[in-house]
Amino acid sequence: MSKINKVIKLEDLPIEAMEALEEKYPEGWQDHVRKITKPNGGFFYALNVDTQTVSYLVKVDVMVDPNGDIGKIDDHLIDKKAEKAAESHCKEEGNLEEEDDDE
Repeated sequence: MSKINKVIKLEDLPIEAMEALEEKYPEGWQDHVRKITKPNGGFFYALNVDTQTVSYLVKVDVMVDPNGDIGKIDDHLIDKKAEKAAESHCKEEGNLEEEDDDE
C-alpha cells in the first residue's frame, strides 16, 4: 500500500504529523525549508514529513530579505541593548576581543 501525498499548511497539520515533524527535526526545521515553484510561476515554502500512511508537504511562512543580501542585517532588526549586554558579558568572560574601529 503506497502513502497518500498531501499538501497542508503547518497550522492544519494533524497531531500525529506534528509529532513526526518534531521527531524528524529535533533541533528545529527552519534550515530544512525549501522553495516550491507552482506551475503558474508562483511559489511557496515547505518541508516534508511522513507518517505511516501519509507523506505531507507542509507549507510554512518564512521571512525573506527582499534584497537577497543574506550577509546584511538591517540595524532596525538588531536589539541594541541586548547586543551591548551580550558584548559586556563576553568581555567579562574573556570570550570577546575588542575590534579596532580604525580599520
